[in-house]
Amino acid sequence: RDTDTRQKSRELFQMGESIDQIAELRNLSVSTIESHLAFYVQQGTLSIEEVMDTSKMETIQKAIAQTDGKALSPIKEFLGDGYSYGEIRMAMAYLAYERSTSV
Repeated sequence: RDTDTRQKSRELFQMGESIDQIAELRNLSVSTIESHLAFYVQQGTLSIEEVMDTSKMETIQKAIAQTDGKALSPIKEFLGDGYSYGEIRMAMAYLAYERSTSV
């Protein structure tokens, strides 16, 4: 469900603010802002290319497949320091969007 707080984060992002800047401006955590943007990626209204380096997608996808793919921590542990929770969250949102459109 879309909410005012998610919309505000998205508007700031689309105005060119970084995730870190939005978190600071809104006095929210970076992970909260990432989850707001991931919501729109999962809805298909924000492209994955806008929120992360898509060259990491394939590796994240493989890690999701090799763990149970539901919890962030095991995936992050599997991938190591080169990947952020935010990137994993965005990738999972994108994959959920892909599944929902390929029915």
